[in-house]
Amino acid sequence: MNKNIISSLLIALAMCIGFSSCEDMLQANNERHGDINAVVSDTLYGYWGILKSIQNLGERYVILGECRGDLVDATEYVSDSIYSILNFERDKTTDGSNRYLNIADYYHVINSCNAFLAKCDTLRTDGRNREIMIKEYAQVCAVRAWIYLQLVQVYGEVPYITKPMLSTAEMEDFWANSEFVNATNLKDKEVVTKLIEVRNTPIPNYGYYGSTSSTQNCHSTQCVFPANLVLGDIYLLEGSKASCAQAAQYYYDFLNTIYGGCPTDNQYCAITRDRQNDINNYINSNWLSPFRSISEVSSGQETVTVIPSATNKLWGTVQHGVNELFGYVPSISVQTNGTDTASTTNANVSLERDYKHQLVLSENYKQLGDAQVYEFYNNGETDELKVMENGGDARVRSMREQDENENGDLIEFVTKQNPYGRYSTTYPVIYRKSNIWLRFAEAINRAGFPGYAFGILKCGMVNNPNWVPTDSVDFIDIEPYYYADVQTDSTTTTRLEYSSDVLLLNALLEGGYYTDSLEAMNAIQYSPEVYAPWPDEGLLSLICNHISIYEMHRAKSTPWLNFNTQYFNGTTNSSLLMYRDGYDYTAENYTISGNTTTGIHSRGCGRLLPRDRNTSFNYVNQVNRMLQMHEDYAEADSLTRAEIYDPANEELVIKAIEDLICDEMALETGVEGNRFFDLMRMARHRKDNDFLAKRVAMRTGTMNAALRSKLQSESYWYLPCPARK
Repeated sequence: MNKNIISSLLIALAMCIGFSSCEDMLQANNERHGDINAVVSDTLYGYWGILKSIQNLGERYVILGECRGDLVDATEYVSDSIYSILNFERDKTTDGSNRYLNIADYYHVINSCNAFLAKCDTLRTDGRNREIMIKEYAQVCAVRAWIYLQLVQVYGEVPYITKPMLSTAEMEDFWANSEFVNATNLKDKEVVTKLIEVRNTPIPNYGYYGSTSSTQNCHSTQCVFPANLVLGDIYLLEGSKASCAQAAQYYYDFLNTIYGGCPTDNQYCAITRDRQNDINNYINSNWLSPFRSISEVSSGQETVTVIPSATNKLWGTVQHGVNELFGYVPSISVQTNGTDTASTTNANVSLERDYKHQLVLSENYKQLGDAQVYEFYNNGETDELKVMENGGDARVRSMREQDENENGDLIEFVTKQNPYGRYSTTYPVIYRKSNIWLRFAEAINRAGFPGYAFGILKCGMVNNPNWVPTDSVDFIDIEPYYYADVQTDSTTTTRLEYSSDVLLLNALLEGGYYTDSLEAMNAIQYSPEVYAPWPDEGLLSLICNHISIYEMHRAKSTPWLNFNTQYFNGTTNSSLLMYRDGYDYTAENYTISGNTTTGIHSRGCGRLLPRDRNTSFNYVNQVNRMLQMHEDYAEADSLTRAEIYDPANEELVIKAIEDLICDEMALETGVEGNRFFDLMRMARHRKDNDFLAKRVAMRTGTMNAALRSKLQSESYWYLPCPARK
């Protein structure tokens, strides 16, 4: 039955691909296109039809990504459908059992993409010899690859096809004899190799979707799936060290463009302490503004890709399922102005609280937020560190809202999916600057650069020589210690020697830790001091002075760690803002020479002082905190600074930084649809199913042993695929 339904739907869609409706919010302003639009109107309508069909997947991206993660939990009013997803009940989460579990919706888009790519004439040019449809062609390649990525994350292994299917016979053969694609082999398939060929194609820009200013829902550049980001996600999911390095390159290639740049400096959530009333005040500032943005994507904008929703059915698909799950029901009010003969009617959508909603933040997530340290500084000159009493992470605190129901009970709501209590037209957000930087950090950490990954969390990366050295001269004045093997009688002993032979050090570092010179490796065994950051009496002016000399030197030959470009200029001022303790939202400058940026962690935990050892969020402390918090490392004692920088402990440090990135992804992007896929990806990196299982099983704040045991089996991570029954 399932296969027949899927067949019918796919055939219907493929037959009408050239005539997809465009009369909703995906209608562009045709005045921008002139005669070109008339020449290729059928193909453009097909492209817009594909964008419209993606809307059917928007809400399930959030629901399947969050309900199976560790950041949300059910209330007593949860429906059977959502409950079965939350608890991984495979027998009750079959295709078609509820509106969020229909695999045909994914293949609708894939078949549309296949049909579009088969008929699109990329060689057609205009009067100035410009290829008319190449931008749309590249985008459809990106959409198709992204849909396959969603399928393998949701279903594990799925049927794979790259040609349009227009008959029942073709469809039956597809389900019976198709090859299958999964997270391991997806990067080798045509949908990816073809995308690589067109990944640097400029994105299409049709201005705002909607025909008038009052109906504009979103700028067309926000409905684009940047090819480099899709490729980065696919390679990161595969998870080998080589694939993570390639993923880092793809993320970097996006960030190093006008659409990328540094982490957006003004996206933070602040706390001020009201001592008179003994409370903390959480100031959203601009942190929630990305979820209301409809403007054109630019380097200064947080939002990159959204799946938009219309504000009413006259203008397209209205997505309100996620709003309702978290307790906000859309309400339409109609207002008529004018006279009987000349009147105008406006419909406004607002949100009303539903006290019997289904989802809330999990206790585990709230505990994670409460455990964070919020910092501020009394004086920018003395760098006097202060910690906000009971501060916690302002991002998690600010999206928790309580209100009394009719019985006087305090009911908690999640405001993040419903910013400002208004109906959002830009949910869900698929890509935004912070989650791109966090995945970039995940990739470079797994590729062997944990110090740079931590730098993204703590202080960000920017084109400023005071951040990370960019010239070999920066290495000259270092006088390292090293261990030398000394032969005495018949016994080889190791003793600490002191050397000022900088040429020898640099010669060895040129080859990296695994130098080709076996003689040199036998002669000198590096001590941790060689790998550790600049000594206390050294270049403390460096912002990223936690990154080891060894790691910085290797980065010089790593193209995706070069931030010395115009797109990483950051903010043009020369200071960071430090928030004072007090009643008011006041600030004080901390001067830094050159361009500045901030780390992702600062968005919810205050403007961290960049100097690493003057902040609680420093490299050594955070690595040890991760080692001690997670039972993976229950037997590990605190590592000394030297031990953390010892190459023998590199894999241990990489896992600790990955734990830290995992927590930061929760704090920054929680409830946006990414969580379960983040956990799945990192579990694959480690080849450790328990990494995912124990976190999901701790939703309630206490361990659910049965759920943890169930999730040890990877089969429970995926929904049952009809073709595999």
